[in-house]
Amino acid sequence: MRPWALVLAGSILLGSFLGAAAPATWPFRWTDGLLLGSALYAAALRRYVDRREAEAACVTGGETASPSARIRSMIPGLLLRTALFALLVSVQAALCFDVLPNADVRRGFVVLSAYVVMLALIDTGMTRREAPRGSPHAGASEASRPPCR
Repeated sequence: MRPWALVLAGSILLGSFLGAAAPATWPFRWTDGLLLGSALYAAALRRYVDRREAEAACVTGGETASPSARIRSMIPGLLLRTALFALLVSVQAALCFDVLPNADVRRGFVVLSAYVVMLALIDTGMTRREAPRGSPHAGASEASRPPCR
């Protein structure tokens, strides 16, 4: 299985767990966790995984290690990004549900969710041609890719 797929699946599972484990004062369910896990991957992990895959392909001349070895090499960065994301979500949820339960945050939600979706879908930090082989973001043939920097 490709590293990006493992990270995506892990993100969704973690998000589901966090949604189910949220305090009772927060109206999260495990289904909300599916969205949370997807947001974790799209906003915090996807570009990191793609960048690490591209770096590994450049260092080894296109031949990369096994997916499990590549994932193991990414664990410190994945854990840091996941922890920061979880901290941000926890602080925002505590403010919205515990500190300011009657605040109308719909406008901010619409703006920020649109920003995150556009960041995840459009600004990948690399062009499709630069995405690593096997990534869902890859689009060009191997021959047309730019050389490694």
